[in-house]
Amino acid sequence: MAADPRRFVRDVGLSFASLAISSLVHFLLRIFLARYLGPADLGQYTLAYTFYSFGVLLSAFGIGGAVGKYVAENKEDALALPTMRKGRLLFIGVVSSFVIGCIMWLILHFSSPWIAERFFRMPELSSLLQIVAFAFPFIALEKATLGFLNGMRRMGLYAFVNVAQSVLIMVLTVALALLGYGLEGAVVALVLPIVLLSLFSVVALHRQMNRPTRAQSARIFRILLRFGVFVVMGNGMYMLFYNVDRILLGRFTDDVAVGIYSTAAILSGLVTLIPSALQLVTGPTIASYWGRGESDNIQTLVNRTMKYTAILIVPISLAGIFLSRELISLIFGEEYVSATASLQILLAGFIFGGIFIKIAFDWRWFARFLFVSALVFAGSFALGLIVNQYLGMVIGLAIMVFIILRYFVTDEDREVIRRVVSLRRPAS
Repeated sequence: MAADPRRFVRDVGLSFASLAISSLVHFLLRIFLARYLGPADLGQYTLAYTFYSFGVLLSAFGIGGAVGKYVAENKEDALALPTMRKGRLLFIGVVSSFVIGCIMWLILHFSSPWIAERFFRMPELSSLLQIVAFAFPFIALEKATLGFLNGMRRMGLYAFVNVAQSVLIMVLTVALALLGYGLEGAVVALVLPIVLLSLFSVVALHRQMNRPTRAQSARIFRILLRFGVFVVMGNGMYMLFYNVDRILLGRFTDDVAVGIYSTAAILSGLVTLIPSALQLVTGPTIASYWGRGESDNIQTLVNRTMKYTAILIVPISLAGIFLSRELISLIFGEEYVSATASLQILLAGFIFGGIFIKIAFDWRWFARFLFVSALVFAGSFALGLIVNQYLGMVIGLAIMVFIILRYFVTDEDREVIRRVVSLRRPAS
């Protein structure tokens, strides 16, 4: 049975509002930091935020996404297997995510001096990474609870947590910066809200939790981890694609170059707001269709989503390409206009990469595409370094990201979508 169209529109509106407000706050925050701290400190903040982004993805090994998938497929406890009841999925997801997050916290905390001093040659970055590492257990908690809310389509509470977190980050960052705490204060302001909101989300959902037996716990954990690991491997490749440019700039140049380039990355990243908002709703919706074998509904939803996304993304990206210098100068200031060419190249890539939604139902697909993804990344990275010899590191890395985005539209995404809408699973 098809989902209620009015509810779908409402959920898309809530998820879009949540992402729009969060992205707007993040965008305004970067403008404030760019003008208040300057390119060098902005570059260090960008590197710290990059590790924070990896923490959002890796801190729970994709268990939050697995919770969302299986909850969406098994909303009715009366029809679900004992190990697939939503309360038990939530309990194991929360506990296992927190434990894995603590392990990731310790790993980054003790490796941060080496990363800062030996890899980036920025000793002052070490304390920032240790602050970021403290957030990992709480990021994992929040991902598990948000995965449950997304799977249940409780987008109101989902949106509240995201918006409240973003607003708190903005308020605390400005307050601590004006009080003289500078760059470290900005990173503390990034971490503290997620600690508070993760605890809030656990308290808000504690009545939904149902502790399974020991045997059920082990089975549920294996199910969640098996799917989550492949999700995080696939998404981790994309995360690496989108952040490798900043990491390599930090490794081979300095914090000033990272800060200038980050302005182009921030502006181009706004293009993905529309497909990201849609994916928050299409993910659990398609998972529900998949569980019921409704291939026609999946095909209709995928086709409409890509069509409407293209209608919005293409003109916005083209306008950004033609007005890139004026946008950077107006928003960030004249000292950042050298990022103009990078912004134009990145926007061209996002015209292709932003249209296609990511669809994942069977963990075996990730193993098939992960190897190909790694090959494309290696080839694009090598080409980016070659271009660097002629056009500079910043332009070379921007071209590398463009190639990556272009590839995934023409090959991988089309193959995944083709298999999904025909419900043809790969051989075991």
